[in-house]
Amino acid sequence: MNSPPSRSRPAFTLIELLVVIAIIAVLIALLLPAVQQAREAARRSQCQNNLKQIGLALHNYHDTARVFPIGHGVWGPSLPPPLTGTGRLFGWATHILPYMDQAPLYNQLNFSKPPNASPNIPENYNLMMQKIPGYLCPSNPQVTGMEWTGSAHPGNTWEDSGPCHYLGIADSTRTYSTVSGATAYIVGDGNGIFFNASKVGLRDIVDGSSNTIAVTEGVGIANPGTQNEYAGGITWVDWNMVSTHNGINYTWRQTPKLKQSTRSNTGFSPASYHTGGCYFLLADGSVRFLSDNMNFATLQALSTRAGMEVVGEY
Repeated sequence: MNSPPSRSRPAFTLIELLVVIAIIAVLIALLLPAVQQAREAARRSQCQNNLKQIGLALHNYHDTARVFPIGHGVWGPSLPPPLTGTGRLFGWATHILPYMDQAPLYNQLNFSKPPNASPNIPENYNLMMQKIPGYLCPSNPQVTGMEWTGSAHPGNTWEDSGPCHYLGIADSTRTYSTVSGATAYIVGDGNGIFFNASKVGLRDIVDGSSNTIAVTEGVGIANPGTQNEYAGGITWVDWNMVSTHNGINYTWRQTPKLKQSTRSNTGFSPASYHTGGCYFLLADGSVRFLSDNMNFATLQALSTRAGMEVVGEY
């Protein structure tokens, strides 16, 4: 018997194949921004949750001590009591560690030595270098590097410590003060909640806890030409406070994506890698996203604890 003639199967032509590839590429290009937006929305949600947890920790600390933790302490022989001797004190982010599920880390720290004692005890150094997930914004890539110079210090390991993307509000008008020739970060007279040797309680927030910001986001300075991503002294150990005298995302507005330093008297401000502004934790524990185009006078009014300003809509 003769077999039936076989039918040839039609194949894709080169043009048809290129058209299909082009359509797939267009669909991917349309889908990619939506995926990136979804990822950023998740990162923003995590950042907001970090601040909520910090707010809960601050209030739990306040329930025990009746005041919020010390913002930070600069010691020097010329400074008034109790700031005597040499070295720095551990800051607010260290003191709330037990309420951030970091009690084992807190209990191992030796508070009899300031964090920048030279030479520091080895166990303090190793502990200070640890990264704490609740202090890191997922949108901020600055998660490597050390304090100040951005590189390890073989001879001065006391200068290194883990990064922190959240900063206490110290003042609305300035960053540095000088007392008896010693430069210090908001020496004892900041009009915010966290400043040098601060002991602010809810009773001291005359403007109302819902009208006073306590903590915000911040970024560090990058070392050009190096692989280091993070330096500038924003750490959970001590130097993590900020003034709002330059508004929000000041350096971002001046030079896009230029990292900023906590030790710059003019360049530092609340800032984040979120587009259009950054998150702020209010003293009542709520979290708000404030635009970098918001009214400057309103931002300054929100930064003071007892300025008696009238805060409008924001």
